[in-house]
This record gives sequence, structure tokens and C-alpha cells, in this order.
Amino acid sequence: MGYYYYFDYCLNLFLFFNYILYLFLWIFNCEAQFFVQSKRKLTRVREREKEGDEHISNIIMYRCFHHFSTLPLAFVRRTAANIYVNRHIGPSAAESISMLRIIGKESLSDLMTAVIPENILRSPLKEAPAMSEQDALSLLHSLGSRNKVLKSMIGQGYDESKLTPPVILRNVIENPAWHTPYTPFQAEISQGRLESLLNIQSMIIDLTAMDLANASLLDQATACAGAMCLAFHHGRKERMTFFFVSRDVFPSCVEMVKTRAEPLKIKVVVGDPNLIDWSDSSLCGILVQTPDAMGMLHDFTTLFEKAKQHGVVSCCGTDLMASVLLKPPGEMGADFVLGSAQRFGAPPGFGGLTPHFLLSRRNLSDSFRVASLV
Repeated sequence: MGYYYYFDYCLNLFLFFNYILYLFLWIFNCEAQFFVQSKRKLTRVREREKEGDEHISNIIMYRCFHHFSTLPLAFVRRTAANIYVNRHIGPSAAESISMLRIIGKESLSDLMTAVIPENILRSPLKEAPAMSEQDALSLLHSLGSRNKVLKSMIGQGYDESKLTPPVILRNVIENPAWHTPYTPFQAEISQGRLESLLNIQSMIIDLTAMDLANASLLDQATACAGAMCLAFHHGRKERMTFFFVSRDVFPSCVEMVKTRAEPLKIKVVVGDPNLIDWSDSSLCGILVQTPDAMGMLHDFTTLFEKAKQHGVVSCCGTDLMASVLLKPPGEMGADFVLGSAQRFGAPPGFGGLTPHFLLSRRNLSDSFRVASLV
């Protein structure tokens, strides 16, 4: 029995090595065939390159370069670069020669010499000497210390407040009570969000002396466009398609109003509010602002009374911080009030999105509701 197991073991070992040998010969045969095919393909590539046709299949070249590594490295780099450039960026060699002949140049080097001034083409690059990271940081700090930090007075509706007031940060943003569930089975922040929106809407209503307030808008320009749509829908008549905008409104708001008015076929005129022609029956609304783009304060009480007498909707842009001390637009008689709440704790963020508001009188609530359908 011992000899039988020994003979069986030797036979299995012989069959295993025989299988390995056949597998090695099969792989060697495949590689030899591919070697021959690659050599033939590279021969065709060189022939086509001599003819000036460099638009060769990337797949063929990739396989040739990947498996046939005995090629000169310079040839591989030149051919691969030409394939990419000519197929995706520029012309072939024959096309380049044809274009150079048309403009009277022999080569691309001659063309560059004729186009680029000699003092730029021949002068060496001015490079600073190499330095360590610490030396580079010291140099950058010394250069930055030369800057004169001045206070920007050109906000155009955005204040340069960089920090959220601590009282708002502590009681609103960092207060976990806004994020806890109001029922044990509903772990969400909807209730806290609704309560915070109710608080800010109530605060804005108190500051502007208005009746209704929305939650928030994208920016003040969007609020101005929305106010124009409200005025247009309130006096929805074919003849009332004229909207007046004060020249002292922020330029971004004026451009947004013009853009939104174009598909609605509303004629927008920018000018002096004191020169409004109240006899024009097509006037549907006016838009003014205090403080305006130049920082001037206005009392539009008389202007809004005239607008009400002629059935014209009055829209007023304002600053909530100014409404704390000055007469609010609601007491002046404005029908719609809009503005920005960015000064109440939201950093500008490179002119990004900040909270903006749009308020209405209670008797204009129907127009306030259908404005979203515009």
C-alpha cells in the first residue's frame, strides 16, 4: 500500500508540472504573436508619420507602447504627444506646413520669432532666488503690512460687519433649544425653525410699522422685483404697465427690476421722484429708498400721500438699523416695504446670500399672496 500511494503522488506531481509547462508555452506563444503584430503596427505608424499623417488610433499606440517597450523613448514621447495635440487641439504636420506656406514662413520657430518681440523672446525670466518656507512667510507678512486698511463706505446695501453679535450668537445660533424635537417621536428642527421665523418676522414688522411680513428673500434686488410684481398685480389693468424707480435706488436693484419687467411687458423709468407725472394713468407703482445709495435720508410722507390719491402703489426700500431711530416707512404711508436684515448679524460673505424682507399692508394681502404666481 505504501508503494501505491508513493506512485500516485509522483504521477500527480508529474501531471501538475506538465500543466504548468503547457501554460507557460501558451503564454509565450501569445506574447510572441503580439510581439510580431506590434512590430508590424509600429512599422505602419512610422510609415504614416513619414507621410505626415499623425492621426493614428490611440488604442493601437497605447498597446504598442505598453507591450513593446524596446522602442526609443524619444520616439514614444514625440509620437504620443503628437497624437494628443493633433487629435484634440491642433492640426497635423501636413496641415501646419500648408498654413505656414500660406503666411510665408518655413517653420513654427520662424513664426514665433516674427510674432513675439525679440526683447520678450530672448530675455531670460526674472526669477527670485529660492528661499525657505519661513523666509517666504516673513516676506509675505512684510509685504502685507504695507497695505493701508481703510473703512469701506461703498456698501451698496451690504454692511462690513464681520462678526455675529455675541448676544445673537449665544441665544440663537449656539442655542440647542432651536434644534430639539418638540415631541419624543419627531426628532427634527421644524418647530424651532418656525418659531425663529415668527420671531424675526414680528421684529421686522415692529421696526417698519407694517402689517404683514414674509419669511425671507434671496437679496434686496429680488425683493425690489417682487415689489414691482405686487404693484403690477394690485392694479391689474392693461393700461397700468408703467413702473417708476428712483435714481437713488441701488444699481443692482434697478437692474433686477428691469430684467423682471421685460417678460411682463412693464415699462420701467428711472428718474427723480419729484418729477413724477401723476397724471399718467398707466403708472402702477413707484419704488424709492431711504437711506438711498448715496447715504441720504428722506421723508416720503408727502410722496406716498400723492401716490395714494392717484391709486398708485408705493414701494420703499429701507435699512432696519435706520428704522430703529428714524421714522419707519410704514408711518410714512408706504404700501410695500423691502430691505436687508444683513446688518443684524450675518457677515457679507463676498456679497453672498443674506436675509432680506418684503412687507405689505393688510389691505394688499391678496396681491401679497398671488405674487408668487408671477
